[in-house]
Amino acid sequence: MNKKSIANYALSFIGGKPKVFEYHNGDKSKSIDIMTSINSRYSDSIVVSTIGLCDTDISLNIDDKPLRVELISIADSDFENLENAVAEAAFYIMDEKSAYPGFIIENVYKNYIEDATTKHAVLLTPPYWDDYKSMDCGDCVVAWLYLLPVTDNEVEYIINNGIIEFENLMDQKGIDTLDFGRDSAV
Repeated sequence: MNKKSIANYALSFIGGKPKVFEYHNGDKSKSIDIMTSINSRYSDSIVVSTIGLCDTDISLNIDDKPLRVELISIADSDFENLENAVAEAAFYIMDEKSAYPGFIIENVYKNYIEDATTKHAVLLTPPYWDDYKSMDCGDCVVAWLYLLPVTDNEVEYIINNGIIEFENLMDQKGIDTLDFGRDSAV
């Protein structure tokens, strides 16, 4: 797939001025482009999206077409290393060849946030972008999945109760999902 088309599509719902850099895993056997947008529609935030993760086959289909994914995350603009955490999550998906709402990536933020209570991530449909829609590329569909930071107890809750119950719990408690040091909802 054309990375420029993927980046432009993401930018259409993210907004802001993008910068794209290539990230590598530790042994440089994998790479992913990461687009960072500052001063997007959320003025005090940084938005980060993968560009090219959609080249990974996750063995899912939608409307008789292969479904592929990109990741997206958002944090306060002073957050450092969000790009590294998103790249690490992308490498995990490349290895596992799986991603869907409710998919848990353990310890993805642990190395990047000192004293983080939310060291894991669960994938969700992007909640912050009202005009977001999956991208129909003709021969496949590309969907963005949001990396929601979650605590140890929240991971256990998701495993035992499912992602829909967890999302309902987060809504009921009014949890600030941009607070990586927040208390657990459970």
